[in-house]
Amino acid sequence: MTSDPQPLDCTALTDAPVAGWLCSFVDDFQHRFINLLAFQFRAFSTRLAMRLLSRKLVEGVAGEKRCVWRWELRNRGDLSKPLTVPEIRFLLTNDDLSRLASYSHNLVDYHMIMDLIPALSRLYFKRRFGEMSLSSLQEAILIGEGLQHKTVDELVGEFEKIDSTQLLALFNRSIRKMQKVLEEVLNKEEEEENRATKKFEEMMVEKMKPVGETLDQDLKKGEKAVMEKMKSQNVLDGVDLSEYKIEGSEKDWEKALKKGTKGLVSMPSTKKREKVEMKFEDPDEKKLKKAKKMHKRH
Repeated sequence: MTSDPQPLDCTALTDAPVAGWLCSFVDDFQHRFINLLAFQFRAFSTRLAMRLLSRKLVEGVAGEKRCVWRWELRNRGDLSKPLTVPEIRFLLTNDDLSRLASYSHNLVDYHMIMDLIPALSRLYFKRRFGEMSLSSLQEAILIGEGLQHKTVDELVGEFEKIDSTQLLALFNRSIRKMQKVLEEVLNKEEEEENRATKKFEEMMVEKMKPVGETLDQDLKKGEKAVMEKMKSQNVLDGVDLSEYKIEGSEKDWEKALKKGTKGLVSMPSTKKREKVEMKFEDPDEKKLKKAKKMHKRH
């Protein structure tokens, strides 16, 4: 009778590694294995490569759910983190996204997107597409075409039970799912930008609303406030401002403005001017008076 395999226990060793080291080891292996599949590991069968990249490998080696959790939330690299718009823009241009959309709608042949499959395959096997999942056969096709750069004929020879038409149909479904995730991420970012733009426009409209009073009303309001403040502070108490009063009614000012020339406006004053009498003496008469005074003294 065989018992279930137990997780590897290294705590009894003299130099025991830190907890979760095996998860990190498998994680790093899969990361490097993805990049090397296009080289010497291209000779591996797609089934073998798929097993080495399978999530079940981590579960089987670790033997506990905690390792899977650590594997998904690893601190190094970009594994399992959700895709962002800058990453998509870095990997795929607008033309690339347009070609993916066209292939997803069966408007172009798969040859039109073969240059994009390696990047999409890496993203998928690094768990960057979130909860999106593919069948085992679809994953095998993605590994063969995207990571090992095998042709459709080579893959048909490996699988035997399916022909090229069925293989390409499964491949098309895989690309549809991935293209849908990419589109959702881009649309979500666009919606957030539109909300931010709309909020900014509303704020600007609120600031640019017309005031509820005219300029004259605003000036009078300000004048009244200043006068009340000065009055409350007793600034004008005991100050005679009558000498600064401008004479004339509104009709007088209208007439003066019509008659005024060269920027000069004159208004009749109601104040009576004081008469100042000044006496002017003749110089000869002054000298004569002075001579008479001198004569009387002698």
